[in-house]
Amino acid sequence: MNYAAKDEKGQTVSRATAEHMAKFRVRCATCTENFCTNCKIMPYHINMTCEEAATKKAAVKCRYCWDMMDQPDLTRPRAFQDVCKKKDCVDLMNMACDKFHPCNHVCKGYVRER
Repeated sequence: MNYAAKDEKGQTVSRATAEHMAKFRVRCATCTENFCTNCKIMPYHINMTCEEAATKKAAVKCRYCWDMMDQPDLTRPRAFQDVCKKKDCVDLMNMACDKFHPCNHVCKGYVRER
């Protein structure tokens, strides 16, 4: 058990969070994306219970800058609905692959990558 685990901001997580992570956080063997085996939310919801993460699922973090978005951008292809409108993020999106792996996780590669 890693009681020194840190969240995405570098803060040490609580003991309960560390125990939940040890039990339910896994990395997909196909695409290496972290997710929760208990509630299936991806990416894994550090410092939140499954219930809290489910209620906050509508609030999305930008895939690139991690800023909060009010909601997914449904005008974009499914692979890019979690990208905000900042120029740097849009530039990264334009270079990104829009495919999904057989595990249904979005590809993190580049457009026209072999």
